[in-house]
Amino acid sequence: MKYLVLERRLKRMREVLERKQKDLILFMERVRNEHNFSALIRTAEAVGILEVYYGYEEGKKASINDAITLGAHRWVFI
Repeated sequence: MKYLVLERRLKRMREVLERKQKDLILFMERVRNEHNFSALIRTAEAVGILEVYYGYEEGKKASINDAITLGAHRWVFI
């Protein structure tokens, strides 16, 4: 199969995916601060956590600060 990335980059992507921690999940309760919430998402992604669950005010979603997550929120299930 032909990919649109260099072979060494594709190899690196596969290595990173193999190290993901499929059995580790982060649960957060009473999320109040978007900066701390965003930092925890970034940290979770950095150590390979694939899923983040959180409790917030009913019917609302916690805000995510893109400047803090640095895009990590796009790689974890929230």
